[in-house]
Amino acid sequence: MNRSAAASVPSRRWKSWLSLAVLLVLAVWAGTYVAQNLDRFRELELSNGSALLVMVLAYLARHALQGLELQTLSRILRVRLRWFEATLLSLCAALFDIITPLKGGLATKVFYLRTRHGLTYSRVAALLAGSQVLVMSGAALVGLFAGLAGMGGNANGSAELSLFFFLALIVLILLSWIWDRVPKRFRFPMFDRVLTAWHQVRGAHAMVAANLAFAVIKLCLRGIMVGAGFAALGHELGVAQGLLLAAALEFSVIFSITPAGLGVTESVITLVGVMVGVDAPVALGAALLWRTLGVAMAMTFGSGAYLGLFHSPVCTVSEQGEIRDEGTS
Repeated sequence: MNRSAAASVPSRRWKSWLSLAVLLVLAVWAGTYVAQNLDRFRELELSNGSALLVMVLAYLARHALQGLELQTLSRILRVRLRWFEATLLSLCAALFDIITPLKGGLATKVFYLRTRHGLTYSRVAALLAGSQVLVMSGAALVGLFAGLAGMGGNANGSAELSLFFFLALIVLILLSWIWDRVPKRFRFPMFDRVLTAWHQVRGAHAMVAANLAFAVIKLCLRGIMVGAGFAALGHELGVAQGLLLAAALEFSVIFSITPAGLGVTESVITLVGVMVGVDAPVALGAALLWRTLGVAMAMTFGSGAYLGLFHSPVCTVSEQGEIRDEGTS
């Protein structure tokens, strides 16, 4: 075993123990809160079954859009990835995000594109990591405008959330353009991988514009899912409130050290829900409904996608090329 591989073993063990510790803390907190407010939780009930159907449809639409986004990204590497194939890969990645620790979904995408389309790990990982900057930027933009709209409607917490998304957008813009000039000894490793990858793809202007648009639309679909989750419990969210929650969930991946953000996602929905004026039991109930239905959909659709992808004839290895701008060729 080489020195870098040996050094990575303690790092993985440390992350595993930290993930377990976070889960335990959040589980104790949630259990204690539910026990102390049991009467209020008993009042919650599914009063709008059609909202669950909306959540399922928005979930599928979001993955269909992620398939289109992945297809667009693959063209940068001159890979002919079909839209349906890319959509199945997105659904499959959602499944492995749940059943494997830490970035299982990303590893699934990298593995599939490497084995079925002949791409190297470094090129696929760089492209997918670089696109994360666009996702965060889209979330910051939508969150900022939703927060400003909420302030106009006197929604609680909108000012604080608007300030957060504004600062996040400024930081993202600055880091996106000056990161390659920052000395390596001052670079935080987690951000270094993503921002270094971003600098490799930012010259592909057509891809950047298209995927920023995809990020915004996906965020709106997530806002619909969040709103439907609250509506299923009989609580109607405003448009601005739903988008604020969706934008906050996109940023929660930074702190997601548990499988599929288990515990972290529920905490963010509850905290931001309370900030925008929702009762804590309703917010936590909606978060648990979101998690339960999300796991059910990932297991159902993801399992089918896995069978369709990995038990189908192997695709032909595609022609590979350097990162380029499709709009200029």
